[in-house]
Amino acid sequence: MSTFSFDGRPQKLPPATQELLGPGLTAHSAYSLVRAHERNLIAHESPGDRDPRIIHLRVLGWMMIFSANDEMRAEMARAIVSCNDKLDQLVALGTFYRDHWIRTFKKIKGPTPRASGHISRPSFDTISLFVAHFLDPAPKDYQAAKQNALIRDGHRCMVTGRYDDTSYMKIQELHNELDADPNTSVGVVECAHIFARSTNTNFSDDVKRAYAGAAWTVLMRFGYSDFLEELNGADIHRLSNLLTLDKDIHSWFDNLWLWFEPLVSIPFNILGFISYFKTSQDDDPDSHRYKVQTTSSKLYERVPRTVTFFNRTPTDIAPLPMPNKRYLAMHAACAKVAHMSGAAEALDDLDRRYDEGTVLAWDGGSADLLHHRLSTLQRVEVI
Repeated sequence: MSTFSFDGRPQKLPPATQELLGPGLTAHSAYSLVRAHERNLIAHESPGDRDPRIIHLRVLGWMMIFSANDEMRAEMARAIVSCNDKLDQLVALGTFYRDHWIRTFKKIKGPTPRASGHISRPSFDTISLFVAHFLDPAPKDYQAAKQNALIRDGHRCMVTGRYDDTSYMKIQELHNELDADPNTSVGVVECAHIFARSTNTNFSDDVKRAYAGAAWTVLMRFGYSDFLEELNGADIHRLSNLLTLDKDIHSWFDNLWLWFEPLVSIPFNILGFISYFKTSQDDDPDSHRYKVQTTSSKLYERVPRTVTFFNRTPTDIAPLPMPNKRYLAMHAACAKVAHMSGAAEALDDLDRRYDEGTVLAWDGGSADLLHHRLSTLQRVEVI
């Protein structure tokens, strides 16, 4: 099994092998076509890793390698072949996937807000009273969803075990338990969405609806039509799409600097990504074991190498849904493509320049910034 180093730096596309791409000839041909254009640009123009053409060719190539299932790889191959070996069309295709696949998971602007109510939220003597007050079988907003996630995860970060500071201050029973245990700690704990809220299709704003529609079309073509039904509208807040994380880890997750690779005894594709599964062993803790990956050794120092997500729902109520492993597998694939291609850094740079109101360069040097702005104003047709 091939392994790659994720150090935050873009990498050239490796030669096509059956280990990377599976046995399909079409996939090999499509990938080799993209790689040939990358090689040609490097040989004749030496454009560097930050050149938009190189970045978007690599988006296509690494998406072929890190496809989360066979249907995704087949769709990628079909789209690449439809470009008729034309560099400008391949670059446009890579740009489209950057904007409507990678951005499906990547934080665009500002952190997801913490639940309000540090002052107004009532105090509780026992955890059971807290559960009875806040438990919502079908949360329809962020605040309700976070309370459910805290109940499911025992009021703590799923990765570090650090307890939510507000829960500590408001629930007397939890306060007493933690004070009696010197090995516990409290801090800012937030609710993270696996699929970002920008993928929610229930919008009154036409621009946002167009973006979401294009993003969901991509996922449906990759074989994930059920995701739309599961996460449509307010269902974007369903517990299977939520993680309870420390503030820092939440930021890393949203920026695609950290991801979780499932470690479960179920069918894998060639690179260890889950091709498709709906396990009946969802209550088995071993089915929620993950390898924690980051793009930086400094971040890696702050997290365990592996983590098990436990369902800590109080025993007097039915277990609440755990994070969906297929959502996390897609997030992991997206994070890897974003960093191996250089798209993550490019998007960060575009957002920074957009916020700064950078004036477009007269020589065309800001063409990618112009596309970035226009892409938020119009629907892009899927190739």
